[in-house]
Amino acid sequence: MLVGEPPFTGPTAQAIVAKVMTERPDPPSRLRDTVPDYLDLAVERALAKLPADRWPSAAAFSAALAGAAPTLSRSGPPRSATRGSRILSVGLAALGVASLAFAAWTRLGGQRPVAGGPIRLEITAPDGWAFANGVAPAVSRDGRLVVFRADSGQASRLFVRPLDSYVVTPLPGTDQAFDPFFSPDGAWVGFNAGQTLKKVRSDGSRTPEEITAAVGQFTYATWADDGSLIYSPDVSQGLFRIAGTGARPESVFVPRRGDGEIGTAFPEVLPGSQAMIFGLLTVTGWKLIARSLKSDQQVTLVDGAMKGRYLDPGVLVYAKNDQLYAVRFDSDRLAVAGTPRSIEQAAGASSLAGLKDLPFAASRSGTLAFLPTTEDLTIRLVLLSRTGANTPVSEGFGQRPRFAAGGAMLIAEDSAQAWSYDLARGTRTRLTSGPPRFVPVPSPDGASIAISSYEAGAANLVVMPVAGGAGRRVTDGRNRQYVGSWCPDGSCLIYVDVDPTSGEWRCDTVAGTISSLSGSMNNAS
Repeated sequence: MLVGEPPFTGPTAQAIVAKVMTERPDPPSRLRDTVPDYLDLAVERALAKLPADRWPSAAAFSAALAGAAPTLSRSGPPRSATRGSRILSVGLAALGVASLAFAAWTRLGGQRPVAGGPIRLEITAPDGWAFANGVAPAVSRDGRLVVFRADSGQASRLFVRPLDSYVVTPLPGTDQAFDPFFSPDGAWVGFNAGQTLKKVRSDGSRTPEEITAAVGQFTYATWADDGSLIYSPDVSQGLFRIAGTGARPESVFVPRRGDGEIGTAFPEVLPGSQAMIFGLLTVTGWKLIARSLKSDQQVTLVDGAMKGRYLDPGVLVYAKNDQLYAVRFDSDRLAVAGTPRSIEQAAGASSLAGLKDLPFAASRSGTLAFLPTTEDLTIRLVLLSRTGANTPVSEGFGQRPRFAAGGAMLIAEDSAQAWSYDLARGTRTRLTSGPPRFVPVPSPDGASIAISSYEAGAANLVVMPVAGGAGRRVTDGRNRQYVGSWCPDGSCLIYVDVDPTSGEWRCDTVAGTISSLSGSMNNAS
C-alpha cells in the first residue's frame, strides 16, 4: 500500500460505505509527504466517484502512476450534453458547499487550504422533459437548491432540486418562465413570465405572486439582502429597484446614450446592498460593470463580459468567450486584483447582442451550475427548389437570410452584423461593423440595406449602401424598431416599433403610422 492504510476508514461497514459515497479521499501526500504530485493526481482520478471521471484504461492509469500521462487534472474534463439534453452539470463544493469558491481563491493566490478539487455531479431532467437550451439555471445562496427550466414539446416549466435529494419538484404556475433567481434565504424563486416579474415558493407550496408587470421579454433580476429587487425591464433599458410586491419601481441606472451606453443585463447586488454588478452594452460591445447604489461611482471590471457573479470570500466569477474565469474582487472598493484564472470551460452558449453568454449560475458559497454542450450549432444554409431539391450553400452564414440583387446575392445577420453571400462566387462579405445591428433587409434594387442599429443608443433604423459607406438613420426614439419590408419602388420602409417596457407594438412606415396594425408583442410576426 502506498501510505499504509485504505482511503476510507470507519468503525462499521456502513460508516465506510457512507464515506465512499459522500467524501473525497485525502491525497496520499497528506499522509506521506514524499509522494510526488503526479501520484496524488493519478490516485485521485482513479478513485473518482463517477466512472467517466476515472482513467479510461489500465494503460492510462499505469502511465499516470509512472508520471508519463500527458494531462493530469484534479477537476477532470467538463461534462458534455446535447441540445435539449436531460443532463445538467453541477460543480458542487467538497464538504458540502464551499470548496469551489475556496479553490478559486487558492488559484488566485489566497492562503485558505483546500481539500482536493471540486466534486462534480449531474442532475437529470424529469422523464419526458429536456433542459431548455440557453436558459441558465439558478442556485440558492447557500448552494443547497438548484432551479432550472425544462421543456416538453410546447410546454415549459421551472423545476427545483435540492442537492441532498434525488427529488425534482415542478414549481406551480411557472409555464413559459425565463431567468429564474433566488431570494437571499432561498425561500422564493423569482422569474419572468408573460412580461411580468413573479415569485413562487421554492418548495412549490404556493401559486406564484406578481411582483411587477410591464417588463420586456428579456428581463433579468436579482434580490438584494434588504429584500428589494434590482431588474432591467429589457436589454435596451436601464436598471430599476423595487422595494417589494406592488411597490413603485425607481430608476437606479440610466444608460448614458451620449457616451455610447445602450442597455443592461444580468444585474447582481453585492453583499450589503450598497453596490451592484451588471452587464452594460455599449457601441463597442459588452462590459462587466460595478456601480455603487449610493453614489455615481462606476467601474469597468471586465471588457467583453456581460455576466458576473460574486463568491465569498471575495471572488468574481464571469463568463467570456465560452469560458468561466475567476479573479479576486474587493466588493467594498469595487476593484479586481491579480490575473484572472480559468475555472471551467463549456462549448454551449446562447447569443445576446453578439456576445456568447455561457448559461451558468453560482452561489455565494461556491456551488456552480451550468449547461454545457458539445453539439455543433452551426447554421447551415440551403436552397430549396420548387421541386423539393435541397442545395447546400454555406455553413455558418447567419440568420434571417433574404435574397438581393435579383436572386444573385443573400443578405443575412451574423454575430449582430450584416453579411452578404455571393451565390455565384461563393464568397462571404461583412457589410457592417461597430455597434450591434439586427435584421438586415435589402432594398428592391439590392443597392442598400435597412437594418436595426444601436449606434444612436436605441434600436433605430439605419439605411446603408451595400457597397460600403456611412449609413443614414431614418427613425429615432427609445423603442426597438425592426424592418419588415421595403415598398416595391424602394421609396419607404414598413417596420415594427416595439415598446420595450410594455411589449406593445405597432406597424409603422417612415412616413406615418398604420393604425389598423397594433397589438401585443406576443402576437406580432
